[in-house]
Amino acid sequence: MHKLLTRNVVFLVSLALASLVSPSANAGFDWAGTASATGAVGDCMAAKVSAELLESVRANGRPESRGERRKIKHAWRECESLSDEVQALPV
Repeated sequence: MHKLLTRNVVFLVSLALASLVSPSANAGFDWAGTASATGAVGDCMAAKVSAELLESVRANGRPESRGERRKIKHAWRECESLSDEVQALPV
């Protein structure tokens, strides 16, 4: 019984340490940069995300709502990939 308890405690402590050390999904994501993008990416973002939401991100940074964060990240990834494809086209 003592061996099982010790194993469980060690496991829980290692999980706690791993959660503190591992980066979060939002680490390094530039919220203000997504809202203030220019050129083709900026036009794409303006078409996919409401102006109110983009203005809120410019002013306040990371949105509180999980749905709004998802919407911005999804639009950003789409706009970035479209931008890369357009830049790769021969002139």
